[in-house]
Amino acid sequence: MTVPEKHDGPIPGDAPSEPAKSPDRGKVPLREENPPSAESLSILGAEDTRPDDEEAPPWHDPMMPLEERMGLARDKDELSIIYASLGQTDCTSCGYENCRSYARALEGRDESSLDLCIPGGEETEEMLHELLDGKDAGGGAAGGTGPADPPAC
Repeated sequence: MTVPEKHDGPIPGDAPSEPAKSPDRGKVPLREENPPSAESLSILGAEDTRPDDEEAPPWHDPMMPLEERMGLARDKDELSIIYASLGQTDCTSCGYENCRSYARALEGRDESSLDLCIPGGEETEEMLHELLDGKDAGGGAAGGTGPADPPAC
C-alpha cells in the first residue's frame, strides 16, 4: 500500500479560492449629489410610473431633505406642495400607484390618512398635518368661512 505524499499547497486542478465578497462591495453610496435614478428606485420595489412625456418635478428625489423639497414647491399649487412633502420613492406602501397619486387623493380629500407614507415617516406625517389639518372640503382654511365658535357661558 502506498501512502500519498503530504501536500501543503493547493491541490492541482482545484480553482484558487477567492476571498469572501462583502454584499456592499462595489455599491455606490446614495447621496444628494448622486440621487437615485428610476432604475435604482426599482430596487426598492418602486417604479417610475410617470408618462414618458412627463418630467419629474425637481423635488422628486428621496435623498433630498424634506425642508429643501418644501422650499422647491413653496410657490406651487396645493397638489405640488403635498406631493413634495411625501417620501418620493414611489414605493406603493401607501396603497397608491405612486407618490403623486397619494398626493392627489389627499388634495381631493378622498384620502384622510396622513400616515401612509412609510418612507417619509413621522416627518412627512407632521408636514401633512401642518398642510391639511384645518382645511375644509373646499380647500379653505378652517375658521375662515365656517361657523363661529359658540359663545362661552
